[in-house]
Amino acid sequence: MKKILAIISLIIIINDVSAQSIPTPKIFRGRKHRGFYLSMGLGANQSSVKVDSKNFGYTKYSGLGGSFDLKIGGTISENLILHATLLSHGITGPKIDSDDYQINSYKTDNKINLSEGMIGIGLTYYTVDNFLLSTSMGVGGFTLTNEHEDIDITTDKGFSIQLKAGKEWWVSPKWGIGCALYYHHTYCNNQTGNIAEENLKSNNIGIVFNATLNGRK
Repeated sequence: MKKILAIISLIIIINDVSAQSIPTPKIFRGRKHRGFYLSMGLGANQSSVKVDSKNFGYTKYSGLGGSFDLKIGGTISENLILHATLLSHGITGPKIDSDDYQINSYKTDNKINLSEGMIGIGLTYYTVDNFLLSTSMGVGGFTLTNEHEDIDITTDKGFSIQLKAGKEWWVSPKWGIGCALYYHHTYCNNQTGNIAEENLKSNNIGIVFNATLNGRK
């Protein structure tokens, strides 16, 4: 009986030692955004820009155009990124409504272009499933070109904000691709000389296809 108990005790000791020597496998919880961050997006934008002037009434430009979204920065903690943001989009041949010239939904040609841009700083957060939420704030403005009359006007700068949400999929340890929706708004007060002052406000809804590069520590 004593021999049997001794054998059982020896087996238990051997199992305990073996269990301690075998490392427990780590659970894979998905890739994470770490280190350097670069996100590039191309897409389409539906834009509406309203210009209000006390002297000349209002003019509204609207239409569909292309958009470009660039974010570059680095993580401040896993999946949370601080970055600079550059956003640009434009309308070629916008539709114009104006109470000053009594124009109602007049569609211009491709010699008239209205573009809008923003440069600022923002934060982007990724969930475990790689959904992204992003916001950026900075300065923005507008440029109107009219080749018919050789006009090229750039407004003063004002406050600009972008809100963005989307989803990305990992295609390599460092690269992810996906798509996102965004809302972009710019407001600025433009002084056009001593006789007129304009308030410009935009509302933009866009979709971009992202390619994102993530550094790894």
